[in-house]
Amino acid sequence: MVTRFAFSTPCSGEPTVMGSDPNGDQAMLPRTIFALDIVRHSRGAVVSVTGDLDLETCGHLTEALDALAPDGGQTVTLDLAAVTFMGTEALHLLLGLRDRARAEGWSLHLSGVPYVGRRVLELTGTHRLFVFRPVPAPGVPGGTADRPYGGGARLPHADGGGGGSVVVRVSGELDVERAPALGRALQAQISRPDCPPEIVLDLAELGFCDSSGLNALLRALASAEERGRRLTLRNPSPQFLRLLRLTGTGHLFPLHAAGTEGG
Repeated sequence: MVTRFAFSTPCSGEPTVMGSDPNGDQAMLPRTIFALDIVRHSRGAVVSVTGDLDLETCGHLTEALDALAPDGGQTVTLDLAAVTFMGTEALHLLLGLRDRARAEGWSLHLSGVPYVGRRVLELTGTHRLFVFRPVPAPGVPGGTADRPYGGGARLPHADGGGGGSVVVRVSGELDVERAPALGRALQAQISRPDCPPEIVLDLAELGFCDSSGLNALLRALASAEERGRRLTLRNPSPQFLRLLRLTGTGHLFPLHAAGTEGG
C-alpha cells in the first residue's frame, strides 16, 4: 500500500516569464509540486520524494518520518530519483536524519540521488557517512528498478518533426563533462544544409543541467539565429526552469508550441 502526501507550492516571488511560444503568448513558470510516497514493508519503508527539497519542503519530509516512526532494526530508504533540486537545507536534513536513525536504532539508506545532490555530498565529504542503494522497484521491498545511482548523458537523437522542424531529444545529465559533446552534436545539426527552419530541443528525459550545459545551449541558440533558424524548447523540467530563472536567460528560449508536429 502506498501512502501519498502532496503539497503545492508557488514559485518564489511574482510569476516569472520563462519564455514565449511562437504565437507570442507568454509562458509562466508553473507551481511546483512536492510529494512523498511511502511504501511500508516488513523490514521498514521506502519513502520516494518528488520535487524540490529545499527550506520550504524539508519540514514535510521530517513530519512524514515522524509519522512513520520506524522501529529499531528497520531500514528506511529515501528514494531521491525524482528530486529536482537539493539545497543546503537538504544536506542538513539528511545529516540530521542519519544522526536520528543511529540514536533510535534504525537504518537510513539513500537511493537515486540526483547529480546535484551527489555533488553536494561529495564536495562536503559527507557522502562517506551514508549507505547508498539502487532505486527500489515500486511495490517490491528489496527489489531494484532499472535506474542507476548515477546517470550519464546520451548523445542527442534527432528525428524529423514534420512541418519544417527537427526534434532533438536530449537525455541524461548535462554537466561539464558532457556539455561539449552536446554542443558539437547540436552544431553539426544546425550546420547541415538540409536542416529545417526550426530545431526543437525535447528535454523530457534530461535529468540534470548545470551552467556548462546551459552555456552549450546558449551557443547553439546563437548559432541557429546566425543561420536564420529557430531553436525552441519542449518539455523543460522544473530543475531546468529554475536554472533559467536564476540565470535570467529564460526569455532567450522560446517554447515550442504543442501540437504543431507529429513526432
